[in-house]
Amino acid sequence: MISSNKKLDDIIKEEYKDINDYFKSLGMDRRARLRIVGGIKLPEDIMYYLFLGILISLWAIYNPTIYVPIDYAIYATVFGFRIQRYDDSNAYYSLFLRYIYIKKNTIKERTNDLINQIYSNNIEIKEDNIIAINFFRDNAVYYPVYIDKDKNNIEEIILRPFIKSVLAHEKSHQIVGKSEIKASASEFLAYFDMYKLYKYEKAKEVVRKNIIRCMEYIESHDRYDPYTIGRCYGNIVLYENNFSINIIKEIEKLKHMKNEDIIRKVKNYILNHSNENILKYSLN
Repeated sequence: MISSNKKLDDIIKEEYKDINDYFKSLGMDRRARLRIVGGIKLPEDIMYYLFLGILISLWAIYNPTIYVPIDYAIYATVFGFRIQRYDDSNAYYSLFLRYIYIKKNTIKERTNDLINQIYSNNIEIKEDNIIAINFFRDNAVYYPVYIDKDKNNIEEIILRPFIKSVLAHEKSHQIVGKSEIKASASEFLAYFDMYKLYKYEKAKEVVRKNIIRCMEYIESHDRYDPYTIGRCYGNIVLYENNFSINIIKEIEKLKHMKNEDIIRKVKNYILNHSNENILKYSLN
């Protein structure tokens, strides 16, 4: 499997440059530095919060007022949230420092899992083709990935689009804001557009099946994962527009939408189209 950290770092940097060039071509260039992190070292923005906690602790020792415990409780909550977010993520964007952090060990582990799934499902690459891969755990949406039969490095074939989707998500935060729903929608639309997947009928079939999965997800859950809702929205936008969208217009629209508007759009679509012809695309 993926073994060379140096090679992985190089691939991440190449994909990051590609993502930056793509958003720049859309007139949505935002400066952010890339940080590739690994091992037990915490990223800089979390270290700043840790340093802030030390200052608050010293303040509490020398200024024992009622307000200090409240301040400390707020700090502890925010710090705990940041640690959990860091632990659970493949990457994240720090608005404070304008860094995009990507965790190469997590990327490596997840890519190896994806490759093992391909091998265990006996997917044989005999010709140039599109296959559907679920990049993110506990997510209803699959990603179309183009497989070139002439390239024998299956690890890199899977790794690059996975990294691209991860970085597209974090880059989207710079454009549409902190909302994970909006960033997930922008990410999927940008991913589809970057790879020009509208040219492939099998990629369109992946989107159709994604909408069925989104229907099942909405019908079986009372509370919704923001990443899933955002990606479901992206798939619905593609399908509604017959896979021909103005990506700049769609991302600009997302900037001004509220999370509630996106959730309502997805739920209403599921409710109004559950008996549509799309259901002929079974998931079996």
